[in-house]
Amino acid sequence: MQNIEPPDLLSDYCSSVSGFIAECDGRTLDAKQRQELRRDLLKLLITRDRIAAILLEKKLAPEAIECVAEADQKLKKHASSIVECVGADSFRHWSESGLIPSSEIQPTSWWWKLDQEVHVDSPGPLRLVLNLLVKICLWLIIAVSLSYIVEIARRFVGSGTDVPSVVIQGFLALLVGGTLVQFARQLVEGTTTKTTDNLLFNVKSLSVLAGALLLVVIVIYKAQPRIAAHYSNQGVDQRRANNYAEAIKSLRRATDMNPEDALAHFNLGVAYQQTKDYDNAEAEFRSALKWDRAQYWAYFELARLLILRRSDYAEALRLAQTGLNALDNQSSSQSLDSSEHARIKYQLLVVRAWALLGLQLYRHAESSLNTAISEAEKAQDPNTGQPLITAAEAYCLKGKVFDNEAKTFLDQKNAKEADSKSVQSLCAFMTCRQRNNDSSQLEPDLFGLMQERLATMKEVPQCQR
Repeated sequence: MQNIEPPDLLSDYCSSVSGFIAECDGRTLDAKQRQELRRDLLKLLITRDRIAAILLEKKLAPEAIECVAEADQKLKKHASSIVECVGADSFRHWSESGLIPSSEIQPTSWWWKLDQEVHVDSPGPLRLVLNLLVKICLWLIIAVSLSYIVEIARRFVGSGTDVPSVVIQGFLALLVGGTLVQFARQLVEGTTTKTTDNLLFNVKSLSVLAGALLLVVIVIYKAQPRIAAHYSNQGVDQRRANNYAEAIKSLRRATDMNPEDALAHFNLGVAYQQTKDYDNAEAEFRSALKWDRAQYWAYFELARLLILRRSDYAEALRLAQTGLNALDNQSSSQSLDSSEHARIKYQLLVVRAWALLGLQLYRHAESSLNTAISEAEKAQDPNTGQPLITAAEAYCLKGKVFDNEAKTFLDQKNAKEADSKSVQSLCAFMTCRQRNNDSSQLEPDLFGLMQERLATMKEVPQCQR
């Protein structure tokens, strides 16, 4: 076999490899020495390219091939010290400069990739497991934190059906879904990766991200009640201005941001009631009582709603009595001012009487109304001495109680008692009309009954003062 290589090319390569390795091993190099060694290595690798072209011809003597193979093994064996000597950036720069031959010329140019031959000792099984557990914990923190942030953002945006709301909600859902997918991917990579550097890099990066998200969660958690209170107050102002649509939006945002805000639930229930959305109103009144048993007005509004909508007198009676008991047992921290206390007690007594009337417990209903009227007479403006509560509703309801009793006595053929109750009914309705400064204070059916009874009155009865 004829040897076609230049005379000294192979021997120079073999000897140069040994000399270069000797220059690099165990030496402390300054910048100038490193630069010289980089040039020497570059010449060496270019020489190896020329040898590669010769090897493709397959016309080298066996001794020459053995020499090249031995030099190649030395390069691979000392790859770590060579890379450390000239710097890993050198290989990247050479690659970017186009020095590595194309695959058509030389399919395997491993000598230009000595930096990839450097193997870091694999971490032990215990370290791998610990790193994996740390990564899983960090990803769980990230996923939970991001889910919380997205949930708060979703509540803030609301559940609107307009295009912007739908788009934002879809984006938030994709964000959480993408995080979970990324978590699964990282989990798989964490179980299969063999490079400690990548693991450590990921742990450090994930630690920073997890810490940042936790900080955001803490800030949002602290600010959440204040944000909810702002929208709750805004909703109350909008409701008082009869802007019920905007009030509902604000109050819903308040209850979404702080579901335990009983007052916001109550005000939202009132706003729903004003728009005749009685199902949602009932749900909000129940939520108010769920979070605060001292929401006395919620007892009244819910009991009244149950009577008007479903004639559920038994449940209304239970709610009214529970509200009265809670009012009587209120602690000093929950105490109301005297006028507010009188108003809510009056209303609860009236709605209790209304429920008793529906259950045909007329005497108990009359007793409850008498107590309500007595409470109303006690409530006076300290400056003017004028009554704070007209008690018109109590008198009208009392007239209805006497009417029902009169019908019962007529059915029993007791005309005397029926006439007596009829007179008492007219007197109660007359007092109701006298005290009713604003017809909107009365339920329409009750106001209509008063007008009907007084219109059919033939003579003015003698009423007791």
